Amino acid sequence: MRSEYLIPALDLKLKRKRLPHHSTYRRILTEETSVEDLAIVFSEYLAQLPSQGQEMVLVVDGKTVRGTITVDDPFGVHLLAACLPGQGIVLMQMAVEKDKENEIVVAPRLLQCLDLRNKVVTGDAMHTQRQISIQIVKAGGDFVWIVRDNQTNTR
Repeated sequence: MRSEYLIPALDLKLKRKRLPHHSTYRRILTEETSVEDLAIVFSEYLAQLPSQGQEMVLVVDGKTVRGTITVDDPFGVHLLAACLPGQGIVLMQMAVEKDKENEIVVAPRLLQCLDLRNKVVTGDAMHTQRQISIQIVKAGGDFVWIVRDNQTNTR
C-alpha cells in the first residue's frame, strides 16, 4: 500500500493511518508552498535514493511545455531542466521568465541547487558560457559543451 510508504516518508503524525485527501495536497502545493522550494525538496529526495542521482552525466536543456502556446501567449511556458538521461529522471527544473530571462540567466540558479561533485554537465551551444563553466568546476564537476564551428577560439 502507498500509505505504508508515504506516511513514514512524509513524516506524518496522523491519528489514523490514512493519507490526507487529495484536495489537502492540492491546497498545500498551490497555496502554501513555492514552486522553487518544492523543486529543491524533491531534488534532494531523488538524490538520496540508493540508485538515483549516482549517474555521472547530467544534461541541462530547455524546452517549451507542450500545450502552453496560445494566441495570447505565443511563446508558452519555457523550462530549463537538469536531468539524468540514463535514468530518465529530471532532478530539477526552473521556469524561464519570458520578458526578463533566457536559459543563460536561469542555468546558474538551477546548477546551484544540485550536487555537481563528480558529475559531467553537458549542454548545447547556448550554455557555452565562461561563468557557468567556472561555477561547475568550483562545485566539483566537469562540463562538456556542444560547440558549433562558428564559436570563436579563446584561450
